[in-house]
Amino acid sequence: MGNPKGVPRDFDALERRRLRAVILFCRGVRPSNAARMLGVHRQSTTRWYHTWQLRGPTGLHKSNTVGRRMKTDYARLKTHLKKLVCLGVPGKRLTVPIITNSIRIHFGVSYHKTQIARLMRKAGYVYLIGEGWKNPAKKTQQRPTTPNSDAKEI
Repeated sequence: MGNPKGVPRDFDALERRRLRAVILFCRGVRPSNAARMLGVHRQSTTRWYHTWQLRGPTGLHKSNTVGRRMKTDYARLKTHLKKLVCLGVPGKRLTVPIITNSIRIHFGVSYHKTQIARLMRKAGYVYLIGEGWKNPAKKTQQRPTTPNSDAKEI
């Protein structure tokens, strides 16, 4: 199904192929025969045929998005993750189960642990063993060492 791994899809060519099927449908060609002519599976042309009947040729235009939609708004989710990483959980490191639970409580949706890891990496966080999720761009500021480090600060 689809292109081999690493080969990008040409969405314009796919749309042209669907619209060629519409031209064939208008000429009275059955979906199974159109499938043979276009070199696609019969089920695809049958699906295109039903879409064409319901919505016309505009129903077969390419969509603006590819893949499954996110369950939540990414900007809100990223803001929530940022707060969660900054505030943390007192006495605990920030782990995937804690993040999963927080997202479920805050947004009302559940993500699998692999999705949480993917979201965290996409948001720019890294997992440090023994420390949990951290923002690598944010460096912790350390006090500069002075020769008189034993002296009291006033």
